[in-house]
Amino acid sequence: VIALRGLDRVGKGARSPGRDAMIADVTDESIRGRAFGLHRSLDHAGAVLGPVAAWVLLTRLGASVPRVIAYSLFPGLLAVALVAVALRDWAPSNHLKGTGQEPLSPSHEGSGRAGRVWFFLAVTFALIRLPDALLILRAQDLGISVGWVPLIWALMHVVRSSISYQAGRLTDRLGIRISIILGWVVHVIAVTGFALAGGTLEALFWFLAAGLVTALTEAPERKLVAALGGLGRRGRMFGAYHAASGLAALPGGLGLGLIYQAAGGGTALLVSAALTTLLIAGGVARPLGAAETNDTRRG
Repeated sequence: VIALRGLDRVGKGARSPGRDAMIADVTDESIRGRAFGLHRSLDHAGAVLGPVAAWVLLTRLGASVPRVIAYSLFPGLLAVALVAVALRDWAPSNHLKGTGQEPLSPSHEGSGRAGRVWFFLAVTFALIRLPDALLILRAQDLGISVGWVPLIWALMHVVRSSISYQAGRLTDRLGIRISIILGWVVHVIAVTGFALAGGTLEALFWFLAAGLVTALTEAPERKLVAALGGLGRRGRMFGAYHAASGLAALPGGLGLGLIYQAAGGGTALLVSAALTTLLIAGGVARPLGAAETNDTRRG
C-alpha cells in the first residue's frame, strides 16, 4: 500500500508542473490570477465530490472498498484521454504567434532576485502552510468527534472551492504581493481564533476560516512562479515550486507538531500566528514587488 501510494505521488509530481506551466502559457498576464484561481476552485470541488461519491457507493449502494477504488479508474482514464485529444497539437508558443510576445531568456531574471523569491516561498511553506492534520487534531481537541472529521474536511474544501476563483480575481486587481499578505493576515486571525476557541461551534468556525488561507494564497503564488521565467523555463520553475512546497513543509510540520505534542495545540497555533506576524512586519514579501513588475513588463 505504501509503495502504491508513493507511486501515486510520483504521478502527481510529474503532472503538476506541466499543468501549471500550460495554464500560465495560454493565459494573458492580466487574467493569470483568475486562471489559476479557477483551476484551484475546480480542484477543491473535486476533493468534495470524490469523497461524497465514494460515501454514496459505500453506504447507499453497498459497494465494497475495492470496487469503489476500481470505479475511480474510469474518470482517471477519461482525464488522460481528454488531455491526449485536446493537447495533441498544442505547443507552448502557438498561442503567442502574431502577438509580439516571445519566450524570454533566463538572463532576464537575476539569480539574486529569484533566490530571494524562492527563500520567501520556502519560509511560507514551512511556517504558514499548517499541516491539515494539525488542524483536524485541534478540532478533535475541542470536541469534534472522529466520525465528523470527513464532513468538516469536505466543508473546508467547499470553502476553498468557493473562494479560490474570487481570490484569483483579487490577485489580478491588487497584485501578487498584496494578495499574499492578505492571505497571511487571514492566517494570523484564523489560527489565533482557533488557538483560543473553547467549544465545538467555535472550532468548526475557525477550522473553516483556516481553509480560507489556502484559497487566498494558491493563485498568487502560482502567478508569482509564472513571473520568474519565460516560456522556456516555466516547467522547471513550477517543478521547483512543487518540490519546495513539499520539502519546506516537512521541517515546518515537524516543528509545529513537536510544539503541539509538548505544549498543546493552542500553543502550536499561536506560535504559527506569531511567526507569520513577524514575517509581515519584517517585510519578507518585499521581493515579490520586483518579480511582479517584471511579469507585468513581459505581458
